Amino acid sequence: SAKGDERGMDITDISVSPGSSSILGNIHAGYDSSGDIIFTSDFSVNSIPYNFSGMYGNETLSVYGDYNLAVSVDLDSSDGITGAFRVNSLPVPVASLMLSVSLDSSFTVRNSDDWKVIVKNGLLEELSGFTLLSTKAAFAGTIEPGGAFLHELTFADSFSTVSGFARLSEMPGEGGAWYS
Repeated sequence: SAKGDERGMDITDISVSPGSSSILGNIHAGYDSSGDIIFTSDFSVNSIPYNFSGMYGNETLSVYGDYNLAVSVDLDSSDGITGAFRVNSLPVPVASLMLSVSLDSSFTVRNSDDWKVIVKNGLLEELSGFTLLSTKAAFAGTIEPGGAFLHELTFADSFSTVSGFARLSEMPGEGGAWYS
């Protein structure tokens, strides 16, 4: 249900079931005394809770929440969009898998052909036991329209570790991609 007035709005009892997933939640948004928009949200995806709150004002969006989520986005039209995204051990259900994502990154977007993501530290862990060996992938690098370069890439499990780097580039004129 939804209700609101000139001071804010509430959307409650959100229930969506795409495929075999279940998403439930609530959103509240309102204005503070300076005119900034303040919001809070609580969701669950397949019974995993996600709570966050934030503020939008002076062309800046800030979001904080569970799993040490911290997002800052500056929407200054002269420089495009810049920001940072950080999260620690965010549980992400993917089909029958449960992944944990930790990420410390920054980004810049000037237009659809001029953008860059810098991953300072990334960690992806498989938690559901699918791999049986506590598999983890750690990475750092940059992602741009022409591809990605991970200058640090490590796959590790209970018995082994493999480290190196990876480059994913779009092949000119082909629209495809390849690894090197």
